Amino acid sequence: MGNARAHVSTSWILAVLLAACGRVGFVPAMDAGPSDADVGADARADAVGDAGADAVGDAMSDAGDGAAPDAAPDSGGRPTTAELSTLCGVTIDVPVMQTSFETTVYVDAMDGEDDPTVCTDPATPCKTIPFAVNNYVSGADGDLVEIRGGMTYPLPAGFRMVQRHSGSAGRYTVLRAQPGTGTPVLDGMGTAENTLDTCCGTNAASWVWFEGLGITGAISSGLSVNGEGADFVVVHDCDAFANGAGTSRFPNSDAGFIINNGPEGVAFIGNRSIDNVSGGGETAYGIYVGGVDALILRNHVEGNDDDGIVLFGSRATAIDNTASGNQQRGIDIALNDGHVVCANRAYGNVWEGIRISQADSATVRHNTVTDNLRSGLIIMNMSPGAQIVGNIFAFNELFGLERATNGIEPNDTYNLYFSNSSGSRSMTVSDDPTTDIEGADPEFVNRAAGDFTLMPGSPAIGAGPDGFDIGAPP
Repeated sequence: MGNARAHVSTSWILAVLLAACGRVGFVPAMDAGPSDADVGADARADAVGDAGADAVGDAMSDAGDGAAPDAAPDSGGRPTTAELSTLCGVTIDVPVMQTSFETTVYVDAMDGEDDPTVCTDPATPCKTIPFAVNNYVSGADGDLVEIRGGMTYPLPAGFRMVQRHSGSAGRYTVLRAQPGTGTPVLDGMGTAENTLDTCCGTNAASWVWFEGLGITGAISSGLSVNGEGADFVVVHDCDAFANGAGTSRFPNSDAGFIINNGPEGVAFIGNRSIDNVSGGGETAYGIYVGGVDALILRNHVEGNDDDGIVLFGSRATAIDNTASGNQQRGIDIALNDGHVVCANRAYGNVWEGIRISQADSATVRHNTVTDNLRSGLIIMNMSPGAQIVGNIFAFNELFGLERATNGIEPNDTYNLYFSNSSGSRSMTVSDDPTTDIEGADPEFVNRAAGDFTLMPGSPAIGAGPDGFDIGAPP
């Protein structure tokens, strides 16, 4: 993938999913929320029950038809990936799904019947996803499993994609929502370790594409990409919500989406990971990237019980994501070197907007970091060589930029600091600070609604490096 590899009430869940459709967040109320039990089975049941898969489906765009995800601006005027590449100084290689398939098999939980001979006819679909995949997906030629939306698919034991389900280079095995039918909700029922995964080690499936799916009800993680064999997996336009309420066999690795243990070429693009909860005192991240290089692009993570996005021991690239209302940090950069975190919006999180810890030469560039209940960004545990460039740090409860006593001073240039309660920085800057803007209101269009578009006349317009605006695209 080139250099790019370089709790709350159930009505709140659905409201956030609807808001997330347009990639626009809001500053949530910072109450403690209900107990884990409330946000577990009851919340999940409400979210996929009466209002159900239809309501979740309304919050998601229809599944794609083979186009590269977000290769062009969406209807909200988002920048193209080419424009983001220029802004962030990296190459963003967006994967492309093939437009033809060796076999297409249909699945319908309501009207289907598991039959090993007829499910390639849309009039006679299979009933369950495991049956369809195990009996019809032959592997390397690139097969399509179309799953009818607007209904729930129980997966009490979860479902694992293994090597024999793999596609091949440029020919993905695809599991996606049937276009025009809404969202199929895959439910681990509070008993599956992971509701859906590609696992494990060299036996994991590779060249797999998941699109337009709702994923809930896992003890640990909604969707897991795990093992050195799980290369070139794409997750696009999926929702993970209300996962993690049980006690996992793998403590501190629960998440809506997780990538771990060595796969290459993985891309998470345009997904929502909302309200994943921590059971048994464990973590519950929105997206966790552990020990791999991956592209994390245009995702929305909100209301999770721990950090929103975690880049742990990897050289992952996180670009144009929204991380808000998470119970710890918006984005956590930890271990290894060379992470790129660019063009993200991190706001309304209970801890810092962004943390850098034991991570060398991290690049944090053109982000908008506001309204977090601690500092906007904190550097700790050494972390030498951090480049903090072109960001807006505003309205945070402590500092805009904080260096812990064991952190190393970063390069701080072209940043705008405004109305951070404890001051712009916790340390003296040895670099020439004349490129920074101090004490000038960035003038957002509607900060309370999560609209960080710069108003005409904003001091951030054109004031960044190379004449770019300071801060993230809105």
